[in-house]
Amino acid sequence: MFTTTSKLDYLGALAILMCLLFPLTMFTQQYNIGSPIVNSYNRNLYQAGTQNWDACLAYENKIAWGNNDGLLTFDGQNWKTYPVPNKTIVRSTAFLNNRIYVGAQDEIGYFEPNKEGVLHYHSIKESLPESNKSLTDVWDLHVINEDILFRADNIIYKYAAGVSKPIFSAYTINFLSTHNQVAYFNDMNQGVFTYTNGIVEKIAGSELLINIPIIDMIPFSQDQFYILTEKEGIYFYDGESIAKWETNANEYLSSNRISAGKVLLNKHLAIGTFLGGLVIIDVNGTAIHKIDKSKGLQNNNVNVIIEDDEQNIWLGTYNGIDKIMLGTGISHFSPDGETEGAIFDVAVIYGKFFFGTNTGLYYIDTSAYFNPFEKKNFQLVPNTQGQVWGLDIIDDALVLSHGEGAFSIDKNLDSERLSSVYGSWKCIALDDKHMLQGAYNGIHLYTKEKNKWTYTKSIPNFSESSRFLVYDKHKNLWISHPYRGIYKINHDDSFEEWSIEKVEADYLADFGSEAYAMELNDEVCLSNKNGLFEYNNEQDDFQKMEAFHTLFPEDLFIKRLIKINNKYWYISDTETGVITQNNNGFSTTLEKTAYGELKQIFVGGFENLYPLTDSELYACTNEGIQYIHTDYLRTAPEKTPHFVSIYLPAKDSTLYGGYGAPPKDPGLQANENDISFHFSVLSSFKNVRYKYRLEGLEKEFSQWTDIAFKEYTNLDNGDYTFELASSLAPNEIKTFDFSIKPAWYETLVAKILYALAAFGLLAWILLFQRLKYKKTEAEMQLRQEQTEAEIEKLKTEKLESEILFKNKELASSTLHLLQKNETLDIIRTEIEKVQRKIKDPQAKKEVKKIGALLRSDMRLENDWSNFSMHFDSVHHDFIKRIKKDYPELSTKDQKLCAYLRMNLQTKEIAPLLNISVRGVEISRYRLRKKLGIEKEVNLNEFMMSY
Repeated sequence: MFTTTSKLDYLGALAILMCLLFPLTMFTQQYNIGSPIVNSYNRNLYQAGTQNWDACLAYENKIAWGNNDGLLTFDGQNWKTYPVPNKTIVRSTAFLNNRIYVGAQDEIGYFEPNKEGVLHYHSIKESLPESNKSLTDVWDLHVINEDILFRADNIIYKYAAGVSKPIFSAYTINFLSTHNQVAYFNDMNQGVFTYTNGIVEKIAGSELLINIPIIDMIPFSQDQFYILTEKEGIYFYDGESIAKWETNANEYLSSNRISAGKVLLNKHLAIGTFLGGLVIIDVNGTAIHKIDKSKGLQNNNVNVIIEDDEQNIWLGTYNGIDKIMLGTGISHFSPDGETEGAIFDVAVIYGKFFFGTNTGLYYIDTSAYFNPFEKKNFQLVPNTQGQVWGLDIIDDALVLSHGEGAFSIDKNLDSERLSSVYGSWKCIALDDKHMLQGAYNGIHLYTKEKNKWTYTKSIPNFSESSRFLVYDKHKNLWISHPYRGIYKINHDDSFEEWSIEKVEADYLADFGSEAYAMELNDEVCLSNKNGLFEYNNEQDDFQKMEAFHTLFPEDLFIKRLIKINNKYWYISDTETGVITQNNNGFSTTLEKTAYGELKQIFVGGFENLYPLTDSELYACTNEGIQYIHTDYLRTAPEKTPHFVSIYLPAKDSTLYGGYGAPPKDPGLQANENDISFHFSVLSSFKNVRYKYRLEGLEKEFSQWTDIAFKEYTNLDNGDYTFELASSLAPNEIKTFDFSIKPAWYETLVAKILYALAAFGLLAWILLFQRLKYKKTEAEMQLRQEQTEAEIEKLKTEKLESEILFKNKELASSTLHLLQKNETLDIIRTEIEKVQRKIKDPQAKKEVKKIGALLRSDMRLENDWSNFSMHFDSVHHDFIKRIKKDYPELSTKDQKLCAYLRMNLQTKEIAPLLNISVRGVEISRYRLRKKLGIEKEVNLNEFMMSY
């Protein structure tokens, strides 16, 4: 197994011991004929860079990838990308203490969730010494003793307590790995070193690897390691010495160059290559799988390998992410190669597997091992091209039902057509000399003569297509046609007389048009949408198989029932599984196991499977054969779901982003009463279902559903607990507590205010009438007072109006009187002038008499006295007061004051004083000086307010 060294015997014994300690697991069953199913995730799906460089498991089985665009995470349903600040490629990842550490180009740091569970980046580049601030690519990140080791620029750094310091440097360092708190790395010029508790030591004998690029050093056990080199294959380190490990994959690995490696949970070694995809090698050094682009990978350049808790392998490649479903116990292959035709039946005979396909009959040896580097030697049986419907082993020989008829296939793989009957569905033995063929056009009898089947005749009066045939121990032949009904055919001992009866009994009335006849324990049973029915020969009746019905849902329609040993395999549209019959001495019990992975994988209408052992089977599908190991399906790890996000739709805000622990009992406001829960399980098992309830609103859990979210709207205030479980762990409940605060109008303070308001309202109602009476009384009194005030006002206004009228009347009459007297005085003056010129004494005497009549000085004076008296009565003794206050005023000044008091204009005053307008202005000026009035004071306003 290993190259010749001084340790050869020891290493050989070690390899044998490894095989004893770690036998081939269930997946490396006797037949590694198939390849695991590959699920691919391309960049269009995960919306990030094409290349993925490293990966680690983080938080609740999330996978964190180092991607060209940053950190890429996957939770089972959702992909998210988190770029680093300088937008460079993330080359390495590691998870420690709720942090995802990432190494990028010229950047190193970690992502950590905040209190809302949303990842935020924190750089630790500043922790580097000043001389090492500039990094190139950080290629490796590993955890050791709660610290971080990373490799960049051919220097190994240790980050602890917020400080990064170099612990080793060399001209060329190819790798860094850790195991059991020990770090391993190389110096191309010296060999391989360890780092433990601050001490660097060289591994003895590692000089063997000088100048050999090492990809990784992977622990096989406590002190044993695989050393992967890029071009020189695999070495093994047993804790004392290093030797080349010989495998049948060496040539392939050397030519395709190793790029990554991982020891799987079952101790197999998974090796990624630069050019040839993935190789899986068992502990014996035997390659059991080669998975490349021809087997479903997106790219043959594998950068990183990671294994999840279901033993599935995830590959980060140069072109996307691939998931290899090792943990499901399912693999597949196509006997007809790239045609990948549908498979209808499987048989094992002559030391070979036979596969009936829609392109012909293929076979391969039932070898214990198939070399993955060699082409599987599936062969087409000569002259069987075309549609194969069924394979039956009769009298230790293979009988083929084909679209062209029935054929016998001997151990030399020679085929012979049995008759000219065209189109065969199935053949069954009646005894060691007679065989029936169900054909497109009825039933045909064959007789064995000289060890060969010879056509005898067709069953008379029956020409229905006969695909489902059952011959029970009572020698009844049953034929079911899915759309024509059920037929019962009997024969005599010589097979000469045949009776045909179409079953029309009342107990079959509910079968409908689609029913299947199947053989079970040498009896016939019928199946339709109403269940399984077995035949009672004594009563000539079909009776419901109650023992089976207690195991199935009411609407389960079983299309196929196959018994092997004490197990009954069944196929339906909604589930596939096995029923185990347990004999406990005095009683027999049935136990059902359903496999969601086998749902709807079969050829519709031709559902079929072939049990290899109690736990292994071949399933016939539309695209080849699926090998299924049911122990893997049964041992799926229990998984509680995790919350992907908890969201408040009304506010478009995230309550929990899915990373780290959810917040504890967040108190939501009254308007935050719409809440949406999104959840997931990172599992390769299909049909993961969920149930949930909101305690505080719902008493019972929901029905199981595959919808991975639930939203609640318009929740009342109060305390709630959202409870969630998955079908992978139905008894493990995930919870999230939260509360909704009452609205302000529902708080205790508001209720107290409501009570006070109610009390106040009651008091107001009681006092309302009294207050209303007082208010009315006050209003009436106010109105009375307002009325009286208005009356007084009207009286005052009337008096003022009368005074104003009298004042104007007085002014008018005075003006008129004064004008008249002035006119008379002018006339008198003129008469006196005329008198002096008259010579006639008598005439002069008469003129003098007229002048005397017109003399008005005294009268004018009397008129002014009368005017003053009347004026003072109207204007509150204005003239008397002004005479008293200003005795130096002349009569003319007094007259001017009176006229100003009357608010007469200058041009109105001038004729009254018998002076010009200019004279009035001069008189006003003189009056202002006598009164001592300043220039800015209006003389009229002064007089009116005096």
